[in-house]
Order: sequence, then C-alpha cells, then structure tokens
Amino acid sequence: QGLQPMEHGYGNAVGGLGTGQDRTAELGEYSDLFSSCMNEALMTRLRRCITNEWECVKAAPMIELVQGWQPLICADLLDNILDQLIMPKLRREVDGWNPRTATVPIHHWLHPWLPVAGDKILQFTPMIKQKLSSVLSAWQPQDPSAHVVLAPWHGIFDDRMWDRLMLDHIVPPLVQSLRATALDPTRPEGGGSGFEPFLWAKRWEKQLPKGVYASLIEQELLYKWLVALRGWLCPSARISRDAEI
Repeated sequence: QGLQPMEHGYGNAVGGLGTGQDRTAELGEYSDLFSSCMNEALMTRLRRCITNEWECVKAAPMIELVQGWQPLICADLLDNILDQLIMPKLRREVDGWNPRTATVPIHHWLHPWLPVAGDKILQFTPMIKQKLSSVLSAWQPQDPSAHVVLAPWHGIFDDRMWDRLMLDHIVPPLVQSLRATALDPTRPEGGGSGFEPFLWAKRWEKQLPKGVYASLIEQELLYKWLVALRGWLCPSARISRDAEI
C-alpha cells in the first residue's frame, strides 16, 4: 500500500532489482508464481496511477516508470499496460489536442514514447495530420510556427502522408509568395523584396518531397533573378524567359 509509482526516481529504483531473466533463473519452477504475484500486487496500483495521477503532457515520469518495470515483467504484461492503459489515455489526449491553443508541442509528449511503445504511437498520426491540416488552411509562409510544429514529424509520418501534407498545405503558399515577389537589385541586401520569400521557402528545403524545393526555385525565382542580374549588369538589355541559362 506504500507504493508510490509516480514518485521521482521510482522507476530507476525498481529497474535496479534485476532483469526478468535474472528472476526466472533464480526462481526456476516458481517463475510463473512470481509473475502472477507481480501482476496481482502491482497492476492494481499501476492502473490507478496511470488513470488518475499521470498527466500525458508530462511524459518523462511515466516512461521512467514503465522502463523501470520492463525488465521485471513479461512482454505480454507490458503490452497490456501499453494497450489497455497508456495508449487509450494518450488517444484521449490527442483527441482533445488543439494545435491552435496547445502550450506544449505535441511531439514533446508523444515522441519520447517511441523507444518504449514503438509503432503503437503511429496509430495517432492520421488524427494529428487531420488536426494540423485544419489549421494550415490559413498559414502564411512568413509564419515560422508551422515549421516548428511540423518538422519533428518528418520521418514519423509515413512518406505518403507527409508528402500529401506538404503538397496540399505548404507548397501552394510558398509558390504564391515566390510568384508575387519582385527582385530589386538596387536594394542593399541584394535580393530586394524577393529575398525573404526565398528564405521562407528554404526553411522547408529538407521537409519538402524530393525535387520540389529545386523545382520551386527554378520555376518561380530563377528567371526573376536572371532578369534582375541582367538588369543590374546591363541596364539597357532585355532577357527572354525562354533564353538559355
């Protein structure tokens, strides 16, 4: 009754008791009894702790707790803890997550579970994508917050889901901002009013689908840059859009 699983350092303390293999070797024919006692003595308290005490946005204490018990319990019991207790609570938190108002980025409290829960966390990605898509409809390229929220999910979302998100919600505003710009070589920064849109696009270079960033620059900026450069070098000259580069 004195167990307090959420106390600081508790997970590390139980982790020092040895591994499940150690216990099986020591207990021999009594190993099944040991597992049964572990289940009966601890799971009720652990269930109460996960259900009533743990806040999903504070991932570290629960991860420490699970990792501490992991060597002492069988794989089936660990799966039950994850599938019946932790994943449902995380799902409810994801259901209620609002990317417009959240003060803690969702990857801060979901990604730490990847080493423990692995692919179980991927069940949340369709809902996360849906919620992110809903707020990206009004996104403008000069706003860096979208990159802060989305970039950590690159490599977590499957490639098809990620590429669709980029092509539907990130690429079109980037195209518009590059297309609307006019380069002025007389400006001291050398890029004129088109310099910032280029930086906005470059921010997404590593996240955009393969070849998309290069295509954006080539189709929406390169010709303008050549015209500006030619105008600066030869003020009286003109350049055709179809001219060879």
